Amino acid sequence: MALGFFLQCNGDSPDPWWSCKASAVLRVHSQTEGIDDISRVFTQTFNSKENEWGYPQFMAFDTLADPANGFIKNDTIKLSVQVWADAPQHMSD
Repeated sequence: MALGFFLQCNGDSPDPWWSCKASAVLRVHSQTEGIDDISRVFTQTFNSKENEWGYPQFMAFDTLADPANGFIKNDTIKLSVQVWADAPQHMSD
């Protein structure tokens, strides 16, 4: 088992021609001082046929759940996404 982590862009748009290039950092935050966060970076051009991108196996569940790794505190994990995106292209008015 693993934690899947994805970013979706304009998933509900009815316009079939739109596209948007974006870069993102997906991060699982350590909640223990001295333990590094786990992050992955990607660049993707999203469009109506490929409107999500990410990792179905971002992190092994055993790694996430191990208390020694510091990712779970009070039954909570902390995730963040940082996105840099170009202006969308070919959007209808």
